[in-house]
Amino acid sequence: MENKIKSENLVYFFLIIGLVYSIYNSFYDTIKFDKYFINSNGGKTHHILRTDINAYWKDAHKFKSDIKSGKTITESGAEYTRSFLYPRLIAIYYILINEEIKNENGDYKLKNYKVGIPLIQSLFYYFCLFLFYKKIVNKLQSKSTVAFIILFLSLEPNIIQYHSSYWTESLYLSLLLLFFSFFFQEKRKNYSYFFLGLFIGIMYMQRNVSIYLILPVLFYLLIYLKNKIFVPALYIFIGYFIILSFVGYSNYKQSKVFYLMPFHQLTIHWNYVATKLISNKLKINAEEAEKKKQIDLNDWKKENNINLDNYEDVRKVYKYKNRYFLNLLKDNYFFYAKYHIWKSFQALVFSVDAVKSEYLNDKTVERYWSLPDFDKYQKYKIIYSFFIYIISLTGFILILLKGNSFEKKIAFFIVLICLYFVAALGWVGTGRYMVTNQIFFSIFFGYGLNFLYTKIKQKVK
Repeated sequence: MENKIKSENLVYFFLIIGLVYSIYNSFYDTIKFDKYFINSNGGKTHHILRTDINAYWKDAHKFKSDIKSGKTITESGAEYTRSFLYPRLIAIYYILINEEIKNENGDYKLKNYKVGIPLIQSLFYYFCLFLFYKKIVNKLQSKSTVAFIILFLSLEPNIIQYHSSYWTESLYLSLLLLFFSFFFQEKRKNYSYFFLGLFIGIMYMQRNVSIYLILPVLFYLLIYLKNKIFVPALYIFIGYFIILSFVGYSNYKQSKVFYLMPFHQLTIHWNYVATKLISNKLKINAEEAEKKKQIDLNDWKKENNINLDNYEDVRKVYKYKNRYFLNLLKDNYFFYAKYHIWKSFQALVFSVDAVKSEYLNDKTVERYWSLPDFDKYQKYKIIYSFFIYIISLTGFILILLKGNSFEKKIAFFIVLICLYFVAALGWVGTGRYMVTNQIFFSIFFGYGLNFLYTKIKQKVK
């Protein structure tokens, strides 16, 4: 009983420290970086609102403007590209506080209470983490293991940096905690799977990588429910279909085309991988391969009389790029597999300074990533990541050897979901996209760290 109280107090301490730090960092980063700088091209760039974040805020501004003009929710905003939910939440926040996102010149307005967004994100994440704790505390064998899990999820630098950022990660991690919590309840009514389907749909609205998340979930349920899976699967599909239908209808209202997967997703492999596949296939350098890719695209546009001012033609370009990549893939499966594995290893390195790096680097500088100071701490990140993974691997092995049937079930689920995210986004080679896995393998880390702590305590005695 005494150990339980001690572990519970530690958990609350970790939660409070994490929340306080995130709130402090939200104010610090926003005050410091809510301003413009002159980039290498002589243009004006906002430290925070650029690249993906710029896209979210641009969509948020459109959604807010459309709502103010009297349009309905489904008619307002842009088509689903990077995130459907996040820009709308930003817009709702600014509607509620009666502030503008952009000024009369079309620039992002400064000092317009942006800090409220990371503050809300931080509060929501630690609330979700508290709910997650309440779910797992009576399901895992050791209370100290639970305390170490919450320590990791509360204070691990690679996770905590996103709560004070303006990316989609913090909210998505919060949703993943709630999603993960569902699987710590062994006995469920069939109708509860309807809400699971709805929730996976909401996660898809936040990050489109979740569009196929339903597949590993159904595979996991098939393994353990066997012939009883039909009704739960039906409920999941119904819930998921409702959300997808809403997104598809909203896209239809913007473009007169009903679709689910953002069209720009069709071009990602063409943009980032096709050149490497051409280079490997034809044994030419990257510059020549890129030139060939662009010539092929321009020739196809001429042959098909493509007009980029016509929306239907733009969609044809997206589809062409996707087909182009798939055709290249036919002759490069082995090379692409090696490339995917290598980039996935890169992505698994914890980018603990990803947010600060994004705010500070001038991405208009040619090959900015090759500058000496761009990633001067990379070797320390690799060492840090290595120790986290070793501790987590120790925990995974302990569960396989000594865990009860439920713990082994959860371990299988964790591996399944982590493999899904690696398969979906590992090829990009960006650590930010792999932070999702930390929510899940935090369980392994907790077991591993508790094992080491117990061994050290025994030696000290």
